[in-house]
Amino acid sequence: MPKESSGAGGLLRRNDDFRRLWTADSLSRVGTQVSALALPLAAAQTLDASTLEMAMLTALQTIAFVVIGLPVGAWVERMRCRPLIIVADLGRALVLATVPVAALLDVLTMWQLYVVALTGGVFTVFSDVAFQSYVPAVVDRQFLVEANSRIEANRTIATTTGPVLAGYLVQWLTAPIAVVVDAASFLWSSAWVAGITTAEAEPARAPGTRLGQQIAEGLRFVFAQPVIRALACYNGTAMLLYSAQGAVEVLFLLRDVQVPASTIGLLFAGGSLGSLLGALCSPRLTRAIGRHRALPLYAVIAGLGALLLPVTSDGWRLALFSISAAVSGFCLIAYNVVQISLRQELCPPHLLGRMSATMRTVSSGAAPLGALVGGALGTWLGIRPTLWLTAAGASLASLWLLPIARSTDLPSERLFRDGIPVSAPPEH
Repeated sequence: MPKESSGAGGLLRRNDDFRRLWTADSLSRVGTQVSALALPLAAAQTLDASTLEMAMLTALQTIAFVVIGLPVGAWVERMRCRPLIIVADLGRALVLATVPVAALLDVLTMWQLYVVALTGGVFTVFSDVAFQSYVPAVVDRQFLVEANSRIEANRTIATTTGPVLAGYLVQWLTAPIAVVVDAASFLWSSAWVAGITTAEAEPARAPGTRLGQQIAEGLRFVFAQPVIRALACYNGTAMLLYSAQGAVEVLFLLRDVQVPASTIGLLFAGGSLGSLLGALCSPRLTRAIGRHRALPLYAVIAGLGALLLPVTSDGWRLALFSISAAVSGFCLIAYNVVQISLRQELCPPHLLGRMSATMRTVSSGAAPLGALVGGALGTWLGIRPTLWLTAAGASLASLWLLPIARSTDLPSERLFRDGIPVSAPPEH
């Protein structure tokens, strides 16, 4: 059972096992941010990768969510989460450790980086799904809001500090050797999770309904509910365009603007700081604007902010990259906070898991496709024109949210009262 008390102090002080889980999450997230920059830099600097090869590497890091994301949600329910998290951490540590070893032996190839990216992505799918399911086993339900806020803070802090750390590590150690930091973070993370003593409940037996039928029910709900359908369409479109942009950003800074690796980390930190401010300001700002106006407004401004990227150059205009990343980061995280809460209000409790998995798969499926599109456009048109196209497209993608913008009385306010559904969601 979760080990909470009502005594003074935050959850991290009251619950030893949650503190271990939170520490493990912190370590793995920071390490992951290091590899997110170090792997592309290893491809670009050590192996002189082409634009298309860079795009393929980016795509392989997330494609596992497309292939196995939905069924993993059902599979994890039949397993114990704690051993699964430990195995996933150890697996990622092992595959990442092969990169510095191969670099030291002078046998590193793009094919090895592809395998590392794909295998690490598979382990990440199982780890992410298991982690979300494991938190309620460690934390009593009345403390879940506090626990999840602590975990989300990890994500924001990691994306703020990770790129800066990665930039300096790459400058100091070279990109392939810097990957060892991520491998070590997963080893350390698995040790913290192994120290958790809370007994985990016996996994629930799979219901009689077939897996395919369960997945189909979640898909039908998402695309039949008007507001969630609009969110899904925007999320998929925006993820495709921002992933296409992200696939060429490192090459743009390295080759077009000729920025050193340590500076690249600092430039990317601007987006992370913007995301942190977006998370802090979103609730009050959204209340002032109104949810139906805030969602499309955040989406439009994020796209307009991305228009500063292709204007980036040397000298003072180098700061435009960080400003662009900060504006887009602020608006996208604020949008994300609002849309997740809205989805949760609109969805019946028994469909929450499948709805979330479906939405995650829509976004994750668009990410590798977007990376490949970015690589292809960067090869055919050039990197700077690709940044112009993706930024303009991201602004136009907000048109998906017009049905929400025109509403002054969101369905969630009619369908739910104090978190309890009072009528069925619309079927079309």
